[in-house]
Amino acid sequence: MNAHSVLGIHLICHKNQSVSELPDGHFETRAWALDRRNLKPGQVYVALHERRNLQSYRQGILTGWKPDLHDPGRVSLTVSASSQSLPWIGDATGEKGLARAAAPMSRRNLSLVTGPRAYLARVCWNSQGWRCATGEARALESPSSFVAKIGFGHEEWLFNQLLTIDGWRYGFLEPVHSHRAHHEGEIIDVGLYAIDPDKRRCWVGRIHRAEILTEEEARVATAAFEKRGLLEQMRTEVTALKGSTATLKPDVEGFTLFNIRFRPEHLEVADPPEPLPRTHRVWDLNRYNLNSADSADFGGAPSAGTRKLRPEEFDPRNPVGPTPITALHNKIQNRLFGLLQKRYGEDAVVLEKAHVDIVVEHPDLYAFIEVKSDPEARLALRNAIGQLLEYAWYEQLAGQRRPELIVAAPAPLTPAARSYLARLREKEGLKIHYVQITLETAALPAWTAGGFSDSNGAPGRKL
Repeated sequence: MNAHSVLGIHLICHKNQSVSELPDGHFETRAWALDRRNLKPGQVYVALHERRNLQSYRQGILTGWKPDLHDPGRVSLTVSASSQSLPWIGDATGEKGLARAAAPMSRRNLSLVTGPRAYLARVCWNSQGWRCATGEARALESPSSFVAKIGFGHEEWLFNQLLTIDGWRYGFLEPVHSHRAHHEGEIIDVGLYAIDPDKRRCWVGRIHRAEILTEEEARVATAAFEKRGLLEQMRTEVTALKGSTATLKPDVEGFTLFNIRFRPEHLEVADPPEPLPRTHRVWDLNRYNLNSADSADFGGAPSAGTRKLRPEEFDPRNPVGPTPITALHNKIQNRLFGLLQKRYGEDAVVLEKAHVDIVVEHPDLYAFIEVKSDPEARLALRNAIGQLLEYAWYEQLAGQRRPELIVAAPAPLTPAARSYLARLREKEGLKIHYVQITLETAALPAWTAGGFSDSNGAPGRKL
């Protein structure tokens, strides 16, 4: 786009003078002396102001124009109205201001009127939810890549709640950094994906209204976080990974540590990241670019699950393999999976369906089972109940069958934890069950209305 091209037209128009309401949310404003070369329907916004220092009171996207009926030298503009008021921008004088493409705030105003453009953007891999630097991407990307050279990716703090000022969360996207000159000031709807250690494309999340920062906004944010000590915390993390901290400082020439901001309520996170099917277009994407997208590109269908056992071996030399805790979790999950298959049949039990550790779909039992490796039943219940409720009820599907919700862990159910479960069922109506499963468990007892039970019929006993 030519830097001198016009993206918006600001006009002083007192008290709706010569403004008419039109059908279908349009209005007409008449008798303006404007260069007709700047009147590009669908590409230029129009904003009417009482004064330059006041937000617009009418605004929208230009949909058409014609010579004014009473003065053919002037024009009447037809505008599709928007409810989003705009600040004055412009290099003209008098009653007009022309918002040109070279000004970042012109792009922001246009985004506010038209709505954000949609993009897909890659982020480097991070197994800790993009809340801290893990350095895993260094081993997963080409040795010549920027991430491999410095030892981390700047987007690894993208979902860190501490990076917030006045209700705005600040972060970094490499695709924005690579094309910032063309998008500075713009508001975008961006879908995020990453490539995991198994070379799968995974859906990370979506930011519905991310503002690409101007240089001044980036400078102010960086200075604020330096003052709070958060940049020092980031440098400490990277130093521990033996990475370079050269870019984690204010005023690095040619680099801005933060290049987007968004409201936390505009963020959707896939936790954990969702593997995308081979039919999704991100499988054709590799580079860190902003790729134009539409609604069909955002996310994928929930995982149908797998019957492939989870990895159980922890290798301290492998930076992207299972941690000791994950390896234990997976061993317990695999053990219970095998026992359930013996009881209900191979076709009735699946792993990792829509993020649920184990799903049983059998005439005798329809259950969501969350596996925990916590050393105490109370901790396992604390960490699992929220997940189970989300899996079962965050999205209500038509005709959805009510699942039994089961927490499985190696710790025995103490009398206090048993009483806690009974109170949840009685006082809150939550049908939560607990089953102790260890690596030595050889067989499952019967399932009853009260859960898995031993020969005495007591729910929640050791299997």
